[in-house]
Amino acid sequence: MLWLLANADDAPRLTPEEWAQLQQEIYQPAHPDGMWLSLGMVWAVGALSSAFWLWMIVYCIRHDSERGTWLWILLFFPGLGPLIYFFARWVPSSSFTMPAFVKRWTNGSQIRRLEASAQQIGNPYQFIEWGDALRETRQWESAAVAYRRALQKEPDNLPALWGLANCLSELGAAEGAKEPLAKILCIDPAYKFGDVSLLYGRTLHILADRESELTHWRTHLQRWRQPEALYSLAERLIERGEIAEARQLLQSMIADIEMTPRALARKIFFWKGRGKKLLRTMPDQ
Repeated sequence: MLWLLANADDAPRLTPEEWAQLQQEIYQPAHPDGMWLSLGMVWAVGALSSAFWLWMIVYCIRHDSERGTWLWILLFFPGLGPLIYFFARWVPSSSFTMPAFVKRWTNGSQIRRLEASAQQIGNPYQFIEWGDALRETRQWESAAVAYRRALQKEPDNLPALWGLANCLSELGAAEGAKEPLAKILCIDPAYKFGDVSLLYGRTLHILADRESELTHWRTHLQRWRQPEALYSLAERLIERGEIAEARQLLQSMIADIEMTPRALARKIFFWKGRGKKLLRTMPDQ
């Protein structure tokens, strides 16, 4: 560049001081602050990538029943492998949903409209719609209020009872959730195709009512052979020393998952890993 300036016919004639200043601007080293900032960004991106890679490896080892195959992919393709595993295995098994604050922002106008409709019309249906919208954005206390308003008008309304039970469960009020769940099961034991019964079993477990929980899981499994129910019943049987029956339940749970079509098994595959782990730690009999 200096040579071109020096040989151009129409180039301005620079004084020695201007030449010295131009050379200093061209050849001066990068500013230390800018260099350190660039190095810091590179280090941060590398650290986050490594952390994400290690997270996927640890999750695969601890929970994935097909870890033998996926570990090879994660270890030999550290760049693309974690992304493939994240979308192919982690997302389907994690019940991933949009963050609540995003839903709250995007659904804010709809929630306000449903609230106004509930207050003006006042039927249980409107309060349930409002409660469902609040529950979807994880506003548990406000949703519980809406469901209670619906139950004041129709005490046996199943959607309102189910919504209230979910809210109280999320708020950690297991004792409060137990009542609406038990009421639903008395009215319609098959409501929500076993989800009510499953949540009732979890609630009994939180309340440490082991005998009632054991009885409930046996009744539940007469209708629905869900892996969580089989696993939970096996845990209770191990506590009671009934090892043979617990082992049989876990083995049948693993067999059920292995026979389930792959597209459906993605939601429950981690129960297979948990079942195998529990089998290994069970005492011999």
